[in-house]
Amino acid sequence: GKGNYVGTNSATFQVVELTPPSDINVPANTSSFTLTDTYSMAGYDAATNYKVSVVAIGSAVDDGATFDVTTTSGLTLDAGYSSWTGVSEVNFIGKPSNIEAALNSIALNTTALAAGEIKLQVYITSQVANTFFNPINGHIYEFVSGNISWISAASAALQSTYEGESGYFATITSAQENSYINNRTNATNIWIGLSDRVTEGVFLWEQGPEAGTNVSGYNNWAPNQPDNSNNEDYVSTKFNGGTQWNDFPGTYFTIQGYLVEYGT
Repeated sequence: GKGNYVGTNSATFQVVELTPPSDINVPANTSSFTLTDTYSMAGYDAATNYKVSVVAIGSAVDDGATFDVTTTSGLTLDAGYSSWTGVSEVNFIGKPSNIEAALNSIALNTTALAAGEIKLQVYITSQVANTFFNPINGHIYEFVSGNISWISAASAALQSTYEGESGYFATITSAQENSYINNRTNATNIWIGLSDRVTEGVFLWEQGPEAGTNVSGYNNWAPNQPDNSNNEDYVSTKFNGGTQWNDFPGTYFTIQGYLVEYGT
């Protein structure tokens, strides 16, 4: 789905209070530049694991600037992430003391670009199994495994909640969102909230902010799909383990779960 996000904490999913460092000037063409000020966390449970997303944006990042997280003790990279160094985005899981140490170990790597800008955005949410946070749109996604019909999955999605926020059958409206989901779920043939059950050939998002919207904008159909073979009205992503979409009948033996989205 679509989403706009401003600030260092999620307004909808905020769990802890995070005070960021003050602005500083970072030299161009430098490696392992450490922040002189520190991050400070408050209002959290010291014994609880949280999920953290750190994203670098700005003109300097567009030019190739990256960051390293040099203290990673007690932390685990989230699904879909494989490196702590030379990155512009990383998600990880851990307890507050280890998270704070990691944030205060961030080192910046810049290019020769002069007067560029680097903004570090940090998001902290509850760590719930099989959920992942997309820092680009500020949305949480939950993968629910199991062979289930599309209709049952649609009903279950509307009954789902995360931190008091109601869920809906996931909508995928950009290449970034599609890639993010594919990189963080290993299952095959996952139901999403798209169907043409009302009018054949007119695929509509059925829930969430895009409810009733035609998929005439972004789509990611597999070759020669949708084909409506055997009256196929319902759509899955990760078709046969790939990254594209396919239409299926309402129940099918290869379906491995469905995707819930939280955020507007």
